[in-house]
Amino acid sequence: MHDGLSSYNMERFSGADAGGRGHVWMPTPSIISNPALAGYRLLREECGRLALPTHSAIFLLGDDRKGWLQGQATQNVRSLDTGASTAFCFCEATGHLITIAEAWELGDRIALTVPRDTLDATLGRIETMTILEDVVAEVADGHRLISIQGPRASARLSEMFDLPKLDAGRVSFANTEILVLRSNRTGMGGWDLWIPTIEAAEAIEAAFTEVSQEAYQIARLEAGIPEWGKDANLRTLPPELGPVFLPRHVSMNKGCYVGQEVLQRIHSRGHVNKVWMALVADRPIPVGAKVAHLRRDDIGTVTSAAESPDFGHIAAAVIRHEAAFDGEIVRIVTEEGSFDAEVRPMPLLRLG
Repeated sequence: MHDGLSSYNMERFSGADAGGRGHVWMPTPSIISNPALAGYRLLREECGRLALPTHSAIFLLGDDRKGWLQGQATQNVRSLDTGASTAFCFCEATGHLITIAEAWELGDRIALTVPRDTLDATLGRIETMTILEDVVAEVADGHRLISIQGPRASARLSEMFDLPKLDAGRVSFANTEILVLRSNRTGMGGWDLWIPTIEAAEAIEAAFTEVSQEAYQIARLEAGIPEWGKDANLRTLPPELGPVFLPRHVSMNKGCYVGQEVLQRIHSRGHVNKVWMALVADRPIPVGAKVAHLRRDDIGTVTSAAESPDFGHIAAAVIRHEAAFDGEIVRIVTEEGSFDAEVRPMPLLRLG
């Protein structure tokens, strides 16, 4: 079991509530479904198969693709060599998000995944900002996206074909060329597969047990991976997603890109007004609930929630910086009443 609050045990946390009393969490009985528990264990101990209905796949082609992307992406992509990967954001001039993307260089094109709800905006940015450059975006509608996640994903996939030595490559499987792209969608690593034929996709699906969306939500929340439409949206600034998200997706040392001035100003100031943090409590935390604090009645809102077999009742919330400290006690306010929760930094899952 990972270091954290078990939903099946009582544990005492350091810190005090608003009245100065030491805080003891008394978890309620577990409500995790058996399929979710089984899927969660696959993601933490073996590996399982995830569908990616919330993501879209794009190919970025053309000789100028890398140089063009360098002027748009928040991360340094100019040195993205064949087989390498990165992650970045597209931002408005105000610094607010347009999309969050993962990218893999394949030698003749860059493969991108973006949240499906941001596909039109992403394509719009590419079209609007391409003037004379040789850059073309193609939606990979003909590919089925499957993700194999968990600590044994590489070992299991290696029994079926040779994995790329780096982060991305093409492999032959079932008389089909598929893309194999290293990814980490639940905290313990894995691979995304872009598969162009039904036969190859069905062969992969038959070899791996599918993991439910409930199990996926538990694992990605533990791992501190924000989900578009829940934890991030068009009103979000990248630094608000926290100190783990920021260095992976944003370079503070690269040249000019859209939104850079605002993000550099925030970086110089040292903090944003609010940040995405984890919460732990002794009962379910409703999504949309208000978060209150001794200093003010409304410091944030719960964006995601789950019950973890290893950490108990967990949630994520965007809360004001004055309460965004490890061990801070806040109040979850619902229509039925209120209760205490403890603030934790993302991610809850810490390996090593």
